[in-house]
Amino acid sequence: MPDRTASHRGLWFTALTCLAFFTLLAGLVMAGHSGAVDGWGAHWLRPASAPMPIAQEAMRDITALGGVTLRNLLLLCVAAALMIAHHKQIALWLVIVALSGWLTESVLKYGVARARPDMADHLAYAGGPGFPSGHSFNATLIALALSFAIRPFLRSAGLQYFAFAVALMAGLLVAWSRVWLGVHYLSDVLAGWLGGTAWALFGALLAPRHVLPLPGAGNETGA
Repeated sequence: MPDRTASHRGLWFTALTCLAFFTLLAGLVMAGHSGAVDGWGAHWLRPASAPMPIAQEAMRDITALGGVTLRNLLLLCVAAALMIAHHKQIALWLVIVALSGWLTESVLKYGVARARPDMADHLAYAGGPGFPSGHSFNATLIALALSFAIRPFLRSAGLQYFAFAVALMAGLLVAWSRVWLGVHYLSDVLAGWLGGTAWALFGALLAPRHVLPLPGAGNETGA
């Protein structure tokens, strides 16, 4: 029980921290004070000269992981697999968390209504307002939600935490790709990653324990 309680508190702390930094970024952007962060991102996270075609193609492949088609196709496939495996409640939780997160991100995006970078060399198509990055938010949200949804099938703590870490890294890679391709500011993608992380964690923490057992719920023994 102590390990389980500590893990639960750690997730709450992480979720609240992500929410706090998201709020801070939103405040900076709306006040017009995110220039230093965005300038750093443009200098260090974008190619200094015309990128090689193979690098550009690789970044487009990475950014596609956060696109509407691939992320929702993956979501539906996993949800269908969970239904077939008689985990209907987890499948429903997965769809609800993903859909509610997407709706929230869309409301925030059009509420803030921030223009995208005005540079001429956008290396990928992007439409609509820029803050927060929808690719970053939804890629992180769905990746983390999937890592929680597949926990019943991962019998060791190491595999469960590995899945969680991979999900976080996948979101960061998508975020980086959006800045690299010139379609978002750094503050856009940081807010997207933080927001997606917070939404997934709050969704997991607020789910009934019998629907979505969190770390320490009894299947981390490695048996």
